[in-house]
Amino acid sequence: MFKRGMKLEEVKAMIKENGWEILEEETYEERGKSWTDMTVWQDDHGVDVYMNDEEGIFEIMFVPAWEL
Repeated sequence: MFKRGMKLEEVKAMIKENGWEILEEETYEERGKSWTDMTVWQDDHGVDVYMNDEEGIFEIMFVPAWEL
């Protein structure tokens, strides 16, 4: 389970450990700030995580399979 504050390296290690799949990974930059939006497939549903270098994960969203 992803938790707020997790860093990118921790997230990728958890994905590998659990056999999940990264469906999409995009990095954005706006007004001098950058963040990564990653969609991860976890067996029967997806999870969107938004993270940056300073805070790690700052938002987590459940994504039902029918929405992907």
